[in-house]
Amino acid sequence: MGYPRIVGMPNKLKVLIGLIGIGMLGSLASGLQGSTSGWLSFLLDAALLAGVLKGKEGARNFLMLLAVLGLLGGVFGVVLTLIAVLAGGVHGGSELLLVFAIGGVSVLVLAQNAFALWCLSRRDVQNWMFQKSLGAMGADAPGGGSSP
Repeated sequence: MGYPRIVGMPNKLKVLIGLIGIGMLGSLASGLQGSTSGWLSFLLDAALLAGVLKGKEGARNFLMLLAVLGLLGGVFGVVLTLIAVLAGGVHGGSELLLVFAIGGVSVLVLAQNAFALWCLSRRDVQNWMFQKSLGAMGADAPGGGSSP
């Protein structure tokens, strides 16, 4: 059958798929260094990516759940950064760099997960996934579908 078609896919969903792909590369690199959790993360991301490309509602819902959990983790990281800075527990040098690195990563985690929630809750994304799950996108799109 070939690769899943992305004809008519909303651009915001293409961006989200790109972000998932970047995460998969990180998980793959971790797995290649011997991390079992890296491989598990890579396989989970691959399954979710395939589910999104096929229009599976379960994949969309699970990604939204993971995004909510990611938001909570990002808020936790930002709060810990603020506590460390405001409580005066950071005394310069490498400690300061570490605290701001954790804070920066936490902000990126917040942004990515907020984008994922926003993207997956948009009507055009939901409609595209629904049509994809019915197979209508492949049959109606130019060059898509199968000939009798």
